[in-house]
Amino acid sequence: MKKLLLTILLFNISVSADIDIGEDFAPGDIVSSEVFNNKFGKIKKSIGVMTDDDLIGSWECTIYATQNHGWGEEYFTVEGGGNGALNNPDIEVLTLYSRSATVTFTEINQEPSLQSPKQWTVSQSRVFTWPSHDYTEGFYMLVNDSLHLAHLNDQGEYSRSQFQLKLLGPNKFKLNNTICEKNS
Repeated sequence: MKKLLLTILLFNISVSADIDIGEDFAPGDIVSSEVFNNKFGKIKKSIGVMTDDDLIGSWECTIYATQNHGWGEEYFTVEGGGNGALNNPDIEVLTLYSRSATVTFTEINQEPSLQSPKQWTVSQSRVFTWPSHDYTEGFYMLVNDSLHLAHLNDQGEYSRSQFQLKLLGPNKFKLNNTICEKNS
């Protein structure tokens, strides 16, 4: 049993460096169910499926893009609200741009987002939606490992975007090329 526990803990720690499960057990330690369940609860939250409750709140998100993506370099310059470029002077195609913003997920009611979509806002455009869109608010629905966003387009109709969501830790997730960390 101890070998199984150690194997599980080591595997999960290597999957997510952001998890802190406390001190290791020593041979012969008597462990209370509370301590044991606490450790497994942290592991489960780091590798499981994200829920609406996990998502609600404020997140600092950064999108990463290459110049060949056609997103417009002006949006990634410091003057344009971006973080600037990480240039590779020898290999231009490896230039990487980033742009950060605060994304907030708000609960409208107690129903799951699958049954009753929740709201999202972002402090600046082209971070959380497709880079060609300037949307800063809308509704979302969380389905397993997919985040579905709805926002009003320029014609006054709802458009939808879908992102694959990957949980990277209890307070960190990835959406395609965007990394989000929960604000305290």
